[in-house]
Amino acid sequence: MAKKNVNDVCKLCHRKRVLCRSHYLGAALFRLCREAGENPVVMTPQLVTMSPRQMWAHLLCQECEKRFCDLGERPTMQLLNGKEGFRLLNLMTLAHPFRRDETGRTIIYSGSDMGIDTAPLAYFALSLLWRGAVHQWKTLKGQTTSVSLGEYEETIRRYLLGETDFPDDVYVAVGVCLDVGSQNSIFPPHEIRGSKFHSFSMLARGLWFDVITERGIKDRVSNLCCIRSHKKVLHATSCHRRFLHAGQFITKTAKVAANLAG
Repeated sequence: MAKKNVNDVCKLCHRKRVLCRSHYLGAALFRLCREAGENPVVMTPQLVTMSPRQMWAHLLCQECEKRFCDLGERPTMQLLNGKEGFRLLNLMTLAHPFRRDETGRTIIYSGSDMGIDTAPLAYFALSLLWRGAVHQWKTLKGQTTSVSLGEYEETIRRYLLGETDFPDDVYVAVGVCLDVGSQNSIFPPHEIRGSKFHSFSMLARGLWFDVITERGIKDRVSNLCCIRSHKKVLHATSCHRRFLHAGQFITKTAKVAANLAG
C-alpha cells in the first residue's frame, strides 16, 4: 500500500518537507465527475474506460498544497460547472457582452465589469500545467502523461510560489463552454500540435484554458489573456467541435472497455 506521506524535496518550494499525496487534477474536481455514483470516463491513447483511479504523486508539501488550493483551485471550483450549477456561465447571461470575435461565434465578456477576479483562474491553469511538466503522471496500463515547458517551467514555478509577478511571455485565455459535453468533462494539460504559437490546452468542467508561452507576440495575443487584457476578458463559446476532435483523436488508437459498451 502506498504511503500517505513521505519525506522528500517539495517540487514547488524546493525544501525538504513531509510531502502529501498531490492529485494532478484535484480530488474535488474528480468527485464532480462521479455522476450518479458512477466512475468517470478516462480516455488514454490505449484505453477508454470507466475508472475510479486518480492521478497522484508525492509532489508537494502541505503548505504548497494549501497555496495551490487557496489561490487557484478553491476559487475556480466556485465558478466552473459544479453541484450548484455553472456559476460563471450564469453570471455571463446577466452581463452585457464586451464584444464578439471576428467569426461572431464567440462572445467576449469583461471579467472586470462582471466583478470576477480572473487571477485565480490563471493561477489554477498554470498550476495544472506546471504539475504536468514536473512529473510523469501514471494513467492506465503503464501509460503516463506529461508536458514539457522548457525554460518556462522555472519561471512559472516562481510565480506560483509567489516570488514573482505573472510571468512574462505567458498568456492564459479562458473559454466558458456552452456545450454539455465540455461542461461535464476534464482533460489534463496537453500541447496543441500545429498551433500558430507554442500553446497548451486543458479542460475543467466547462472551463477551457489555453496557455501560450512564447516571446515576441505580446501585441497579437494580450487582448485574449484574462490577465494581460485591459478588460480581463473571458470568452463564451461552444466547444463542441473541439471536444469531439479531442475524443476522436484518442479513440483512433484506444480500445473501448467493456464497461462502456453500448
